[in-house]
Amino acid sequence: VFASVAVPSLAASLIKVTLGRIRPRVFFYDGSYGFAPLSFGIDANALPSGHSTVAAGLATGLALIWPRLWPAWLAFALLIAASRVVTTVHYLGDAVAGLWLGSFVVLALAMVSRRRGLDIVTLDFDHRGRPRRAAGPTPA
Repeated sequence: VFASVAVPSLAASLIKVTLGRIRPRVFFYDGSYGFAPLSFGIDANALPSGHSTVAAGLATGLALIWPRLWPAWLAFALLIAASRVVTTVHYLGDAVAGLWLGSFVVLALAMVSRRRGLDIVTLDFDHRGRPRRAAGPTPA
């Protein structure tokens, strides 16, 4: 779960600085719109939405562990992304890009770890609901 938040967040931070998309509030204030690559200021790091990225990463990680609750995890991520657009902190595309990035990175992490013999998704729970490693070999 930690990796499902940390790794997408790091990826989003690197993309934000590289692209430097101007935030909507700057557009509403003085009409500035576009990109300012390699910018470190708060007003030029809108793409992708970091909140949406982290929410989607967490939701995807939790959905891999508890797949029955995927509608709740999806609703959580969509609400976070919508809140970023409604508060005019991000454009819709920024929020959608964050949702995609968070989910993609977590699914890629799960796939790579499974191929390397560490199945971080397959968990078993004891009678008290605590997670434990699943018995048996992981599928190749």
